[in-house]
This record gives sequence, C-alpha cells and structure tokens, in this order.
Amino acid sequence: MSKSPDVAGAAPADLAVRVFFGDASPAAANVYAQASGDLPPDARLTGSVGGPTCAYARTLAATMPLRDRGPGPTPLAEAIVPDPCFWTPELPYLYQVDVELRRGEQLIARQRHLLGIRPLAVRGSDLRLAGTRWVLRGAMRDAVDERPLAAWHAAGAAMLVTNPDDALCDEASRVGVLVIARLSGDRASCEQELARVARWPAVGVAVLDEWDGQAPRPRNLLLAQRRDATDNEPVAPWADLALCEGGSADDLIRFVRECRVPCLTRRRGGPYESIQEARRACDLLQRDLAPHADPCGFFV
Repeated sequence: MSKSPDVAGAAPADLAVRVFFGDASPAAANVYAQASGDLPPDARLTGSVGGPTCAYARTLAATMPLRDRGPGPTPLAEAIVPDPCFWTPELPYLYQVDVELRRGEQLIARQRHLLGIRPLAVRGSDLRLAGTRWVLRGAMRDAVDERPLAAWHAAGAAMLVTNPDDALCDEASRVGVLVIARLSGDRASCEQELARVARWPAVGVAVLDEWDGQAPRPRNLLLAQRRDATDNEPVAPWADLALCEGGSADDLIRFVRECRVPCLTRRRGGPYESIQEARRACDLLQRDLAPHADPCGFFV
C-alpha cells in the first residue's frame, strides 16, 4: 500500500496511517485505515475506498465509505468492499484508499494509499493464493540482465530483491510481479524497511536473517527467515517461511525435509540474459529437488 500525503492544516509530524485488509472472501472484504502518532484525543478517520482498477481487465468501479470506528489512541476506520477483486500477479487488481484525519470539522491531513487485497497464505507445507496451492518460480533481480517488469509478468516470475525501493514496488504492484523483499541492515533499519515494504500490494513476503519480534508484526505480509542450506539450526518461531539458499542439491533436499515451515529454495546462479533463461534454470532446480522434497518455490 502506498501513500501520497496531501496535508491540510497542522498535521502531527509523526503521523502514520496504515491501510490494510482483514477478513476477505469472494463475497466481501474488510478494509481498514488506522492512524498513529501524537494525535488529538478527538481525532477521527473518514474517507473512501474506490475501485478496482487493473492493467489487464476492465472493471466496474465503485466507491465505498470509510466509517470511523470510534475514539481511541489510534483512530480506526473501516470499509466493507463487496465482491472484492483480489490482487494476483495474473490480474493485479488495485483499490484507491483516500483517508482523511479530522478533528471535528477541521481537516488535519489527507493521504492517498494504494491497496491490493492479496489472498496469500501458508497452509501446511504449501503457499496458497486464493485458496489454491501455489509454487513460486523466480530470480534475484540482480541476476537477470533484462529489466522491464512486463517481461517478468509475462514469464510468471516472482522477483527476489534486496531492499526494493518504492518505485520498483509501485511498478510491480501495477504490472503484476510478486516481490519477495530481502531486507538487510541493522535491526532498526530492518524494522523501518519492514513497515515500508508492507504497504505495497506486490510485496507478499519479507525475508530477514533475524527478527526479535518486538516490533509490531506487519499485516498482510508473510515473514521468511533466510538460511543457508548447510545450517542445522531450526527455523525461528516467528518465521512463516524459510528461504534456503546455496549448498548442493542434497543440502537443499535435507533442509526442506527437516524444515517445519514451507521452504523457498534458491540455487545461486547467473547472470542470465533474460527472465526466460532464469525460468529455465528454475525448472532445472525443480527437476533436481522435486522427486525428493517438496519446496514451495524455486529461485535462481
């Protein structure tokens, strides 16, 4: 979810607005906006959710009101989106969320966010997208010389990228490329990056080496722990997934078999002249691993 603030009045310097979705089914989805910071006790949120739009499909757009949920330390507003269109790489449906922070009739701040209702979840050893088992295939962005995201979309390839910037996340959200954000840096910078990338519809997984779990867990985002295939330590309790990198095919197979959570596997390689060439390398990795283990993703 992205934001483009349009501030009116004396907005708090530490104002932060998060937009996220809760329960979501083909019948309806609950969308929320929540504000935090040094806010007046009588501050409230209003606004609207509009859409959906999609680069590859025509849709009948509608506007749903955001209704204030009452006073509290972090004002909260909710909208019900009937018959939601989900964000998937094939059809990246997007909603526009306009949020207003008010004190009485005074407009304090206005922000616009991009929302994708992305039904990505973990079940057992599988990744599920809209309830269907989903096996990812993709590459590190730096390993592929070809840059247009349209080529990644056409190849059905997910993108593994270290600290993706907002421009990349915005384009991937609109074009339809799932981004797996590998976050680097110290604990404080990783927490800031985690909050930033969680706003974007395209970012479905954030990969960390370690996380103490003290920071608020981001909504609508899976967390993965990055591990070397030769590492014998168990995956941390906070991890929804593991990203297992390097080592031999035997090392990768052993790690996947022993891991308590679904595993994305990566064989380091490249550079590749095109994403199609990288996808063929993913197929070779799958050929080596699939008869002996059941990863939920293959990356190069």
